[in-house]
Amino acid sequence: MGTDLCVASILTGQNMITATTPIEVLDMKTLLATLKAFRKGDFTTRMPEDWTGMPGKIAETLNEIIDMAADTTTEF
Repeated sequence: MGTDLCVASILTGQNMITATTPIEVLDMKTLLATLKAFRKGDFTTRMPEDWTGMPGKIAETLNEIIDMAADTTTEF
């Protein structure tokens, strides 16, 4: 997953400051495909582990939820 950049220009007095800030983009198609597979009982489905920022935290959390559900089903 690539990181897009946002360039913002801020006018401060007579000087203009330009800052480049990464924009975090969550791949909604990947998220939906993972959720649909999980809903069907596929406990092997996973979100990518190389995502960073907030999308990475969401992916990591969903992967942990899937792991916990898989562990629960193997206990029975």
